[in-house]
Amino acid sequence: MKRIEEYRRNYFLWVEYFTLPTTNNLSERGLRGIKSHMKISGQFESEKAAQNFARIKTYIETCRRNNINEIHALQRLCEGTPYTVEEIFIHKSA
Repeated sequence: MKRIEEYRRNYFLWVEYFTLPTTNNLSERGLRGIKSHMKISGQFESEKAAQNFARIKTYIETCRRNNINEIHALQRLCEGTPYTVEEIFIHKSA
């Protein structure tokens, strides 16, 4: 009850702003792959490997959520010309 009282504004912000999700299911879904990886292999081989995984996963998820084809996004990433934040926002508003 203390936590709800302290963060009351955060808990009910979605009532004022209908664009906000009422749950954090998208966040939980985003973490599911990492948890599965940890269950299967136990860990990443290094901190650098974990950082690389997180960066690539974030890039793919950002593209997916903004209706950019993931394969095309990965091709651009491999070519050294990944989507920029500006391009993602332009693509989203187009």
